[in-house]
Amino acid sequence: MTIRIACTLRRNNPFYVDVMRGVLNYCREHPEVEPIRFEGTYFIKVSSLQHLSMDGVIGYHPDYYPFLDQSGQILPLVNCSHYHRAIPYPSVINDDQAVGELAASYLTRKPVHHLYCLSFHKPWFHLMRAIGFRRGVKQRGFPCTPVVISYPQKKRQEFYESYSYARLEKLDALFSSMTFPAALFCTDDHLASLVIDYVLPRGIKIPGDLRILGCGCSADSILDAQIPISTIRLSGREVGWEACDTLYKCIQGRAHPHLQSFPAFHVIERQSSQARVTTPFLRKAIAILKTEYQTPLSMKDVAQRVGVSRRKLEMEFNRELGSSPYDTLTRVRVENACQLLETTDLPIELIAERSGFGSQPTLRTYFQRHFNMPPHHWRKRHR
Repeated sequence: MTIRIACTLRRNNPFYVDVMRGVLNYCREHPEVEPIRFEGTYFIKVSSLQHLSMDGVIGYHPDYYPFLDQSGQILPLVNCSHYHRAIPYPSVINDDQAVGELAASYLTRKPVHHLYCLSFHKPWFHLMRAIGFRRGVKQRGFPCTPVVISYPQKKRQEFYESYSYARLEKLDALFSSMTFPAALFCTDDHLASLVIDYVLPRGIKIPGDLRILGCGCSADSILDAQIPISTIRLSGREVGWEACDTLYKCIQGRAHPHLQSFPAFHVIERQSSQARVTTPFLRKAIAILKTEYQTPLSMKDVAQRVGVSRRKLEMEFNRELGSSPYDTLTRVRVENACQLLETTDLPIELIAERSGFGSQPTLRTYFQRHFNMPPHHWRKRHR
């Protein structure tokens, strides 16, 4: 028996593109589930879906009204929108407060004097990310200045093309009075891109004076910015996979959780927040970690090869990069393992060896620590 599901997701939103990929991954593992792609908008007309023969809906903005089948019956629905939470449907969503806390954990390790958070006053996810960031910064004992700008009542594209700089000009006093070096968390990549383009002509150096972190992996914003944007990768594919699984259970009448939330995975570090390494021996050490990560590396040996003590190496790593040499090596190995899992069919044991972890149990331990899932689950959800 084939079960048909409709996906009312917006194609121009990078988070929902990832959600759709997660849905498709689930359908590949479960051939009895067939997805119907339907381009969603803020207001989805029921009449435009009623002609389709389907068994359930993965919804975007589903709180406006229920979806009906051809006979007029209400269809099972799972919400995966991060705009609205208080709705009477099962929801699989991104944990936006955890996104802000991850941003705080990342930026407070940088050598900065003050942290700032720039967000819109709506939609909901902007506020939740800002709240999580402020809470995370406060827990770590850093000063934080939140800045909220109003979201205009006009089309999003018009706003980012014509209205955005007018809003940012109101923040001139903030940018001119910042205590440098500083770090700024923008609650989406569009804001980060606008800030970069706005502050560079005003003599603020990025990342020297101001380190900027965005969120959402918006390809258009990242590519359009004058400086590559560091960003937080959201768990869209995981949301899509679990939303599809929850809907399948709803259709079959099986028990399912009412609310599931996923934290963000990790920071993708680029030039906007990455330290410019000036110390010659530190550059050599980083090059060793990036080129020899497949071999068993001892930090004592790395220090000897670059001509300093291990203690000196660790101090300089923390001072310039905000992390230890071992953390940097682990990040390189994890990123390489993720790439091999996504792009090859190599056995996981071989991937563990090629990425420098040595054994499958070690690789599994690090994946559980970083992503809260084993490597084979990562592969299923990212192929």
